[in-house]
Amino acid sequence: MRSATTKRSSAGFVAFMLGTGVTLVLLIAILTLGVGSNPPAFATAPPSSGGAAAAPAGNDAPAPAGDNAINLVEKDFAIAMDKTTIKAGSITISIKNNGPSPHNISVKELNQTSATFDAGKGGDLKVDLKPGTYTVICAVPGHEQLGMKMTLTVQ
Repeated sequence: MRSATTKRSSAGFVAFMLGTGVTLVLLIAILTLGVGSNPPAFATAPPSSGGAAAAPAGNDAPAPAGDNAINLVEKDFAIAMDKTTIKAGSITISIKNNGPSPHNISVKELNQTSATFDAGKGGDLKVDLKPGTYTVICAVPGHEQLGMKMTLTVQ
């Protein structure tokens, strides 16, 4: 007959092995999926010295725009702009949605937001910008927190 100590030890061993097994399965899943190991395929960071923004290759790269315009491409969940520095004045932001989800553009400091565009669609947002720094986001709920945010410098 087993003692109470043996029963407790057996139950503790089973719990330990079950916890270890679950931990190993999660670790293998994380390593297999490569979570956090690959850089994003869509560049979103502004350049360090102003001027044209680093743009991804392919049709996700916004084409260069004129002096009073910005070409912007969105996809889940990143924004690319052809430039992150522009001269003050009346600016047209041309938006293209290359992602599967609906997206829009908002200049937070002006509280101006474009229409929301479905996948493959786009349009324009016209804004009057004075010198300063502006935050450009996708105002669809949750998208800013997922990385759809850039800084625009106006000179």
